[in-house]
Amino acid sequence: MSTEMIEHFFRSLAMKLEATLHMKSVGQNDHHVAESLFKCFGRSLREAVRVTGNQLPTSKGVL
Repeated sequence: MSTEMIEHFFRSLAMKLEATLHMKSVGQNDHHVAESLFKCFGRSLREAVRVTGNQLPTSKGVL
């Protein structure tokens, strides 16, 4: 995948997920910038879908 497609990938993913992604990375090497974006997204996604306990979390507490 070319580094020019990274922004398009995450924009398309956000639209399909119906989610807002706030991602920013700076650096000299495009490969390392892309790598850091995928790594932070993966870690964030893992934390977001992790099941803890048997209660359903919501934005207003617990159901």
